[in-house]
Amino acid sequence: MNQSLAAVVVSIALALAACTADSYESLMQDVNELLQKDISIPAEDKDKVMQLRSEGERLHKDGKTQESLEVLKQARQILQRAKDADLLRKSEG
Repeated sequence: MNQSLAAVVVSIALALAACTADSYESLMQDVNELLQKDISIPAEDKDKVMQLRSEGERLHKDGKTQESLEVLKQARQILQRAKDADLLRKSEG
């Protein structure tokens, strides 16, 4: 009985972790936080991020969850690359 209960608890924990890993809310938070940082990013990349963010929000409101997540992941990736490049430039002097 204890093994069955433990298996259920582990299954639930894994399912919850998978659901929250890249949820709409967490991706929007990531994008918004990265936008707030002092990151050197080309204007065209920032415009692209803003377009992707708006599209992701619209898709989410339209109930197209998977498409929304994919678009927001693209926005986050652009910002993360810019942040990484900025950190590298600063560390090189």
